[in-house]
Amino acid sequence: MRVQTSFTLMIALCTMIPLCVRADSGRDLDGKDMAPEVRIVIHGFEVSDSALELRYQIRNDSAHDVWVCEDLKVGSPWDFDAYFVEETRTLMIRRRQDVPSDAEWYIPPEARYVRLVPGQLRTERLSLALPAHFRRVLWDGPAVKEGRARATRLVLEIGFYCGDLPSLIHNVLEEAEEFAGEITEDNLLTLKDYFEGVLLKAYIGGLSYFFDELNKDCVDRGELLVSYPFQMLKGERVLRITVDSVDVPYVEEPALDDPLEAQ
Repeated sequence: MRVQTSFTLMIALCTMIPLCVRADSGRDLDGKDMAPEVRIVIHGFEVSDSALELRYQIRNDSAHDVWVCEDLKVGSPWDFDAYFVEETRTLMIRRRQDVPSDAEWYIPPEARYVRLVPGQLRTERLSLALPAHFRRVLWDGPAVKEGRARATRLVLEIGFYCGDLPSLIHNVLEEAEEFAGEITEDNLLTLKDYFEGVLLKAYIGGLSYFFDELNKDCVDRGELLVSYPFQMLKGERVLRITVDSVDVPYVEEPALDDPLEAQ
């Protein structure tokens, strides 16, 4: 179900074209409403000559915990993917893990998920220096002709899991511990189709590493660090904000002095 929200629009030093802002409830990757009780509520949108700011709240109105992706690359100033979709003139800003990636890392990025208990809300602010720059953590997107563009739409996507994410991962890894074989080119496709947990263990670590080392002090304070699982951890859903009729300059080249941050 699409959720229409009340919000305050504050536009400074920009065109006065009326904006259309939409916030979507929790959806699965096919776009179906799977968690309408988990909502994203817009509280403000500002754009000036030098910066863009979007303020919103994530609300858990369900009867169970949810785990929201707070940081896509722990320890890096770039905690979102940001890229331009030329066909729709859309600036995509994305903080979710269940996406394909052809990046090569010595150490894969770790995402941090935070727990929202029933009835809890989380306030966030997205600040983006303009012109917007390409930011890659997982997904690079297609190149932009001549390296410059102007976005007429802004889309923000945030991933989350419903229920007890630590227990979900624990159960999958526990089953994977029973696999005594090796992962080879000959059995890779079979494992991917029928025994995804074995590959998940290879990507994020076994039970002892994942819970006793990486997350030994995290779960009790409502946090969970998850290395990029190469789409082997199923169940991530998406909260989405869409802002139409904007005019946001974009350049393809990344700039180290132009951080993208959320608080």
